[in-house]
Amino acid sequence: MNKIQSVIDWLLVFFAGGKGNYFEGGLRVPAIVHWPGVIAPRTVSASVGSLMDILPTFREIAGTDPNPTGVFLDGKSLHHVLFDDPNAGHHETLLFFCDDLLVAARHKKYKIHFAVANPFEKKRYEEICKHGIPFDDFVAARNSGHYQILKEPLIFNIEEDVGEDFPLPLEKHKDVVQAVMYQYEILNKTLPEKSVRLFDLQYTSVGLIPCCNPPYCFCNYTVKKK
Repeated sequence: MNKIQSVIDWLLVFFAGGKGNYFEGGLRVPAIVHWPGVIAPRTVSASVGSLMDILPTFREIAGTDPNPTGVFLDGKSLHHVLFDDPNAGHHETLLFFCDDLLVAARHKKYKIHFAVANPFEKKRYEEICKHGIPFDDFVAARNSGHYQILKEPLIFNIEEDVGEDFPLPLEKHKDVVQAVMYQYEILNKTLPEKSVRLFDLQYTSVGLIPCCNPPYCFCNYTVKKK
């Protein structure tokens, strides 16, 4: 456990933020796929994926259309990355929301922040996200009302500046923002008028709640003994 924590501490030197925000420390997670005899071992891919890709990927592996007619899936099948070319690339643009608010986006090698959680200073995140894990009240209270919409978006070259320390000049990267907003307008047409949060869902059985501390999912915390 000490070795694992040492690795986490080492990584946090480079990544800003932690769980509960949209800096790389809260988003960048490696995916590990193990399928002996099917997927080549020790294969590494730099393709950007999302949890939303799991469903269409499994559908294609099962021999079903990954994009069924009449159903809009946010994810894209990772089949080509897993079985054909690990460096084929995947999502050109990924949008990150809090409620209905577009907070950040990943576009090619760029990361764009349209809004930031208050307070958003990196030193402050070290206090509220110790070892990359936030206090439960910080996550539970996180909603769009806690975000400050920026007058101008922050743009980072995430391949060269993984720590998101050096914002790029907006005037030289307006095409990046335009490309993201174009994808946002397409996606926005598919969204319902009112979003439904996981915390607001009414479960018929406590056993169906996918976490260890209902109604919030804080499985990285020590569960209090009753």
